[in-house]
Amino acid sequence: MSEAVKTLMDYCVAHLKAHRITAIIHPDNTASIRLALRLGFRCEGGPMRDYWRVGRGYMSPMLYSFIAS
Repeated sequence: MSEAVKTLMDYCVAHLKAHRITAIIHPDNTASIRLALRLGFRCEGGPMRDYWRVGRGYMSPMLYSFIAS
């Protein structure tokens, strides 16, 4: 998964000229959080209260961002 996400990030920065890439991750998804941190994302906040509607309830995910340098 690391290789696939890194390739996508590289494409976004090099070809789409993206400066910022954001990942919105459920706080219980530790595998995705570890992957984001390993790829250089930093936690910028959260939980974002009631951000996602799931069925009849809401979820409060965390915000991680990567800034191209």
